[in-house]
Amino acid sequence: MPARLERWTATLAELWTLQEEYETWCGQSPESPADSRTAELLKEICQLDLGVLDLKLPRGFGRDRNARRTTPTPGSWKI
Repeated sequence: MPARLERWTATLAELWTLQEEYETWCGQSPESPADSRTAELLKEICQLDLGVLDLKLPRGFGRDRNARRTTPTPGSWKI
């Protein structure tokens, strides 16, 4: 499984791609459905600031969380 940072970067790239596609779709909509609920939602998606999600996460982000968790081995159990 790819690292979290790689997954985050790929997800963000996909969101930007989708937003560009929706901007194109919204721009090609005929005038009559321009006032429709779909057109309203497309405009809202196009206005989203995806830049706030472009976090510069440090390498190794999230790995320390799992390092704190230890699973006891059968010989280490104390009663």
